[in-house]
Amino acid sequence: MRKINITNNLMVTVILLPVLLLIGAWQNSAIEVAQFDKKPEIDLYQRIQQHQANDTVRLELLVDYLDLIQLHKDSSEVASTLISEALELSHQLPYSPPVNSNLRRLGSILVQGSKYQLALRCFNTLYIINQLGDNKEEMAFALNRIGRVYRVLGVFEIGLKYHLECLNISQEIGDSSLIADSFLRIGWCFMDVKNYDNAHKYFTLAQELSMKLNDKKRLSDIYNAFGAYYRQTGDYDKAISFHKKNFVQRQSEKEIPFAITMHNLARVYFDRGQFQEALDLVNRSIALKKELGSKSRVGISLNLLSEIYSAKGESNLAIEEANNAFVIADEIGSNELKITVAKTLSKIYNNLQNQNQSRHFELIHLRLKDSLINQVNTWELSKIESQNEIQRKDLEISMLKERRTAEARQKLLLTWAVVLAVLLGLVMLFYFRARLRFSQKNLLLNKELLLIKSRFFANISHEQRTPLAVLQGTLSQVISQDDVSKENRQRIGLAIQQADELKMMTDQILDLSKFTEKKIDLDLAPVDISSLIHACFERFESRAESKQIDYQLNYLLDTNIWIETDVDKLNVIVRNLIDNAVKYTPSGGKIIVSVDQTLETHQLKIVVKDTGIGIGMEDKVYIFDRYYQAKSGLATGAGGVGIGLAYVEELTKLFGGKIKVSSRLGEGSTFTLLLPMKIVQKVEDQSLVSHGPDKAYNDFLGISQNMDTILNQDKLTVLLTEDHPGMRSCLQDILSPHYNLIVAENGKKSMDLLHSSTYDIDLLITDAVMPEVDGFTLVERIRSDEKFDELVLIMLTGKTGQEDKTRALRLGVDDYITKPFSAEELLVRCQNLLRRKQERLNFDLHAEEFEHQNEEEPGMEFFASPVSLLKKAEEILRRELANPQFSIHDLAEELGISERTILRKIKKATGLSTNHFFREIRLMKARELLLAGNERSVAEVSYAVGIESPSYFTKIYYERFGKRPSDFIYEALD
Repeated sequence: MRKINITNNLMVTVILLPVLLLIGAWQNSAIEVAQFDKKPEIDLYQRIQQHQANDTVRLELLVDYLDLIQLHKDSSEVASTLISEALELSHQLPYSPPVNSNLRRLGSILVQGSKYQLALRCFNTLYIINQLGDNKEEMAFALNRIGRVYRVLGVFEIGLKYHLECLNISQEIGDSSLIADSFLRIGWCFMDVKNYDNAHKYFTLAQELSMKLNDKKRLSDIYNAFGAYYRQTGDYDKAISFHKKNFVQRQSEKEIPFAITMHNLARVYFDRGQFQEALDLVNRSIALKKELGSKSRVGISLNLLSEIYSAKGESNLAIEEANNAFVIADEIGSNELKITVAKTLSKIYNNLQNQNQSRHFELIHLRLKDSLINQVNTWELSKIESQNEIQRKDLEISMLKERRTAEARQKLLLTWAVVLAVLLGLVMLFYFRARLRFSQKNLLLNKELLLIKSRFFANISHEQRTPLAVLQGTLSQVISQDDVSKENRQRIGLAIQQADELKMMTDQILDLSKFTEKKIDLDLAPVDISSLIHACFERFESRAESKQIDYQLNYLLDTNIWIETDVDKLNVIVRNLIDNAVKYTPSGGKIIVSVDQTLETHQLKIVVKDTGIGIGMEDKVYIFDRYYQAKSGLATGAGGVGIGLAYVEELTKLFGGKIKVSSRLGEGSTFTLLLPMKIVQKVEDQSLVSHGPDKAYNDFLGISQNMDTILNQDKLTVLLTEDHPGMRSCLQDILSPHYNLIVAENGKKSMDLLHSSTYDIDLLITDAVMPEVDGFTLVERIRSDEKFDELVLIMLTGKTGQEDKTRALRLGVDDYITKPFSAEELLVRCQNLLRRKQERLNFDLHAEEFEHQNEEEPGMEFFASPVSLLKKAEEILRRELANPQFSIHDLAEELGISERTILRKIKKATGLSTNHFFREIRLMKARELLLAGNERSVAEVSYAVGIESPSYFTKIYYERFGKRPSDFIYEALD
């Protein structure tokens, strides 16, 4: 048995030994092949290590090595170190043809590897060293390459600048080939900003010159350019014709240009809707690009492939290919490819109704785009710093040469320096004295100009408010009539809206001056943010529709969210941003209003994006300045007075928020508003919420119903004193249906009518500014005559200054209404004041009756009459107003009588329950505080009169006086 085992082992060994030897030989061969593959770059790297001298030979070795490892797609730290060394070495070496040659090669290698920042640095170095050597050809070459890189990065304006500079130098040296190439590149830049007329012009110039030169390669590039031009302008037949010409000419090369041609032809078929043809071509393009090892261009074609699948409805394949493109972009570090792919993914998910993913990739797209713009600005700054460094070194050399000559004259110069220093000191002394005197005069002049400007704005305000009041009042009267047709009601509604816009513009101009004096505060109140945003959005729907604008609202917040904010000011901000978008977006454009909250800071985020005329780089810095008008050609004649965005920025700062803009000339603008967002509990009672001027007409409908009890009774008599014919006519239309109306043209006639016994006048409405006897003098005379104690006085004027308002209140007017105003507001104020007058008369009547009653109730012996009891109760309540816990029990203890007695006495004397009596005292005190114009907030006044909820206070105040407390505060600020 043992012999058999030995025999078997020998046989196995004999059979396996050759196999093992073959495997070993194969492994050794593989190792040798791997070493052979690596051998050239290993040898070259060793030569670099051995050659330490900082000269052109070492620079050439570095570039050779980088060129070689680029074939293996090496992105190691060693490569990055050697790239940095090559760039630094090129700075140090003097101008020479070998340095130029190596910089050209290095720049091309960096562009192929998508290392655009380093490529820009390389070509800038090439330009600077040749500028010092006055080598125009190399300067033009460098400018051409810099322009190309910026165009790849999507910064077309800067790219155009460099190509135009390249064209100037090329024409100066007469290099026809470079001139033709510059024409082509300039045409591409104009294509990128959609300036198609100039694009076609420069492509034609490039074609004519290339045909003269018989430059077939460049003609192929020009065919590609014309194909892109006709694709973008919608002439797909011509686009396909030019791309096919290019296709035939490039077919034999099987290089990257041929792959790009297939990609471009696929893009045309895709735009034309021929998806299968596009799919076939783009797959062929991807295969060739992979074969040639161009990852960046593979990524671009994968993105197009994703778009094709998406258009065909194959969303899963579309997402897969887009993700593959995104992976490639990440591998090669190409932010521009990431931007393109992120935008494609956003569109795909949007089509799938997956708004979260769509918004996620849209945010990635915007962030990368902003990052790229910031990076480009950094590169531009780096270029300037590099240029300054080289110029500084050149200057140092020149100074070194002159130093010996300067030493010989040092003593003489020192003497003259002392003399000049003394003379300069005297000149500076006289200069600063003169400047000080000038500054003092200028300060006085500025103060005088500021005073003149303030008076000017006050006069403009007064002059505009009167015709506005006439316009609004007349239109409000007409639209409230039953026989107005639907069409006319719509027209009148539009006119009212435009009058509101004019009033808003006037108020904005005035408010801008108040911001300087810090006289603007926030009036915070709860608001349904969804309703507010939708109301602002719907306001501009008809304008957008008339211009055939694709007008969209993406409201991404919960529709039930309520926040605490200043409704009127937020309304103004949003309306201004949307108004600008509609104004500057041409017909057929697109506007998207997005509302969301930031994930990190939980701020309210409102984005208004349009495809309008955009903002030029030179204008973007100044667009939030007051009265600034854009200098960009596209914005010429667009209108506006330059106050809207300045007002928006001031209001945003008042909120503690931020506003920013991103825009490109000819491509549109995106305004992003970030505001603090305090979420509050939903308010069920809508009367607690301010909805701004757009709710005025709806409020009027409710007010009209409440007025029926007065309007159906015998008419009371109103004396109207107004000198302006149009205003007088408007007021007559408003008041005559409801009151017996007597009209006086000035204060003198009004006094005559009051003293005549013909009329029993209940209410006087007077303007402040009138000839002969003005409104203030009229009020002063009336209040000095006891005969008119019960006469109700309303002053109606366009003056909005606090000084005028305080003077009127001090003289004894019952109400003060500023122009412009609505008919509804005037009628409600008249109604409430007359009702209060009737309540006072009823109170006095009851008081007389109670004074003749001798009721024997415990505690009443301390009061001469029920009237004295009520006066004492009112005195105690006013003293305890700030205490919300003060109750009827506490009042009874203070008066020394029973709660039951107080309840009965108040009810009999005033017709009010005790709670309503308490509330009436609180509201009357609140009105006094508001009319005093001390610029209190609504919350402060609410707490001052013992009402703990400002929203509840707003509600009951509006019910009592027909006007919100915030309206009084705004008038105090005006």
